[in-house]
Amino acid sequence: MRAKYLMLFAAPTLLLSMIGSLSFGQKPGTSNVVPLRVTVESTDSTSTACRICADGLGEYIDGVDGVSATFTKSGWLSVAFQDSATIRTVNFDYSFPGNPPPPPALPVVSPKIISSIPAINLQDMSFGMTQCIGLGWGHTDGGNITRNHGFEFGPHVTGSSYAIISCTAAANPDGSGQCVQWTVEPKVDGNCNATASVSGINDRIVSRGKSTDNDRGRYSMPFKLTLKKK
Repeated sequence: MRAKYLMLFAAPTLLLSMIGSLSFGQKPGTSNVVPLRVTVESTDSTSTACRICADGLGEYIDGVDGVSATFTKSGWLSVAFQDSATIRTVNFDYSFPGNPPPPPALPVVSPKIISSIPAINLQDMSFGMTQCIGLGWGHTDGGNITRNHGFEFGPHVTGSSYAIISCTAAANPDGSGQCVQWTVEPKVDGNCNATASVSGINDRIVSRGKSTDNDRGRYSMPFKLTLKKK
C-alpha cells in the first residue's frame, strides 16, 4: 500500500516545530549530510515545458545567495530557496492545458522543497537506482497562508503523482562508488505513476491559532530537478 505523507510546509515560525513533531513511520539509518547544487530544468524528460520553473539566475547552490539545499542526515531532500536571503525564488505557472482555473494568486515567499523520508537514504542510492518519493513544493504569502503543491505529500493529494528520483551518475566512470548526481521528476514510470506531473494544491490558512486546509484542486505541474553533490 502506498504511504501518504504529511505536509511539512508551514509559516516560518511553525516550520521547525512541525518538523520536530511529525512522524513518517519507520526511520531509516542516518547518513552524512550532502550539500547540493540544484538545477530546476526548463523542460522535463519528455520535453514538456516546466510549470514549476527557475528564476533564470542559474543553479541554486547550498550556501550561496541565501539558498540551503541538502540531503539531510535522515536521507530526505530539503531545499530552502530563501533560507537566509531573498535573492532567489521559483515560479509557479498554472496554465498547463486542461488545468482548472488558477488558484487565488499569492506572493511567493520562502519557497521550499521537502520530500518524504525514503526507503533508502537518497545520498546512499547507487548508480541506476530509482525510488518513488512524496515531495512538496511550498511557499507562504508572507503572512498566514501556506501553499503546498503536493506530489503524494501533504493534504488533498489523492490522485497526484509521486516524484521519481534516480541516481544518474556515480563517483567512478564504471558506475561504482557514491552517487554524485540525481534527477527528480513526477514522470510515468510503470510502477508508481500512471499519470505524470499531477499535483494536489492546498492552501493552509492560520487564523487565531487555528489551521484550515483548503483544497484548490489537481493541477498538472511538470518539473524536473537535477541534483549534483556540491
